[in-house]
Amino acid sequence: MRLIDADALKGAFMEELFVKSGRSVQDLIDHAPTIEPSEQYKKGFEDAKRAFELEYARENLLADKVEVVRCKDCIHRIDRRSDLGHFMCEMFYGQGDVSDENFCQWGERKV
Repeated sequence: MRLIDADALKGAFMEELFVKSGRSVQDLIDHAPTIEPSEQYKKGFEDAKRAFELEYARENLLADKVEVVRCKDCIHRIDRRSDLGHFMCEMFYGQGDVSDENFCQWGERKV
């Protein structure tokens, strides 16, 4: 990508339009005078790009996160201890026991 002088391009386009030399718009754009960006412009562009990337990451990476409900705070926890001393769970009844810090996809916070 390169920066072009739009005023010079407009002037060249108008001149070509009236002279009718047959040059295409694509040719005019390809041969438009190039502007060398200043260091301040480059830094501003890089800062804007970085800010956009951070905002994109913040919105998209955080969008898929959900609250985790630990078994100790879950409505499905049965306050009866198993042979191992852990609590039972309605969702996993008969398939094992859970500790306070476990969690699963069915966890619902007690109110």
